[in-house]
Amino acid sequence: MLDSLKKSGPYSVMMDESNDKTNKSCIILIKILDHEVGDVRTKFLDMPIVNISNARNLFDALKSSLSNKGLDFDKCMAFTGPKARVYKGSLQIVNL
Repeated sequence: MLDSLKKSGPYSVMMDESNDKTNKSCIILIKILDHEVGDVRTKFLDMPIVNISNARNLFDALKSSLSNKGLDFDKCMAFTGPKARVYKGSLQIVNL
């Protein structure tokens, strides 16, 4: 899977965190053009623990997951996530 991700070029990311009170996890999915099958695919990337779901922690978890998989953050062309106000934060991750 990682080989097809690294070869895919631009990608988009979908992110959602749990509402559980303890050990909140965050699922990260990635959408790529899979050249091997000639179609767009959505694939599971990671599920890190994010105990405090604020903009900084979610952004750090995303960037860390992409880096750990050897993916270039600059190739991320789109982002989808819930609660836009959380993602905006002081980092201006989402500019409303």
